[in-house]
Amino acid sequence: MAQAPSPVSSSDGSVGSVRSVRQGPACGTVTQGVIVLRLMWISRFRLTGLRYTVAVNAVHTDATVPPPSINGYTPDWGKPYPFWKSLGLGIAIYAVTLYGAWLATSFLQLGITWLSLQDLDKILMGPPDETLLRQGLWYGLASCVAGILGIFLVREVILQGEAPYRAYFGTGRLKLRQSATFLLLATLLVVLPQGILRTATGIPPPTFWTDIYRSARPQYPLWLGLVVLAPLFEEMLFRGLLFTGAQQTWMGAKGAVLLTALLFAIGHYQYGVIGASYIFVQGLFLGAARHRSDTIKLPILMHALWNLLFLANLAAA
Repeated sequence: MAQAPSPVSSSDGSVGSVRSVRQGPACGTVTQGVIVLRLMWISRFRLTGLRYTVAVNAVHTDATVPPPSINGYTPDWGKPYPFWKSLGLGIAIYAVTLYGAWLATSFLQLGITWLSLQDLDKILMGPPDETLLRQGLWYGLASCVAGILGIFLVREVILQGEAPYRAYFGTGRLKLRQSATFLLLATLLVVLPQGILRTATGIPPPTFWTDIYRSARPQYPLWLGLVVLAPLFEEMLFRGLLFTGAQQTWMGAKGAVLLTALLFAIGHYQYGVIGASYIFVQGLFLGAARHRSDTIKLPILMHALWNLLFLANLAAA
């Protein structure tokens, strides 16, 4: 038979069993301590997770990380200029830039060559003399002045608005495969037509551009203006300010690509119908690169590459 537990006297003189002693105040204190330790251990992980969640949310809500864009702009940045206002500002910037560059180089030539006052009226009020346009040095200087003035005007117009530069110029980063693909297509778009036309027809580059390049002494203003400053200014204007204004309308991204290509061709009407049509196709490629990469960096590289290949072709001719 099982033996019953022997009675044990407690500290107050009462008689109890071993089980009653184990369930006394000391045992309860130990049990409560274990429970408290377990709660502290669990709460430690919960607090750590809470701190991690707060930290992650802080990173994602930081001003340096843009929230998702809607119809081409981000609401937290402020809305860019509406379409008609951006179009009017773009036309004004382009007109002021061209006339300002023409005026600056005309005064520069006036001071160097000591033209008479009669020739001054002809330069300022009438169409520029053909001999002036055929001087490569002045054309290169005009390109540099136009590029610098245009970049300054686009910058000032954007600063006067609500949205920052990123809303107009995009937030995307250049991707190696995507950039290489577009740059290869840009090279083929220039090399193949020139090679086919020269091989099939034997037609050399336009005499106008050939004379400009040969008369440019020194030549670095022409290279600087056409390869660096002109692509920066024109892409900031067409694929930056105007593209963003058109993208937030009913036209969307595809309509913005088409419209900016058309405006880009109209801005180069001086090259004739064939030249403007070719530039329109180039504008479509530039707009597609702007839309797919979400930045004007890739269109700037493509534009600079085209002008570089064009000048290289003139040098080879």
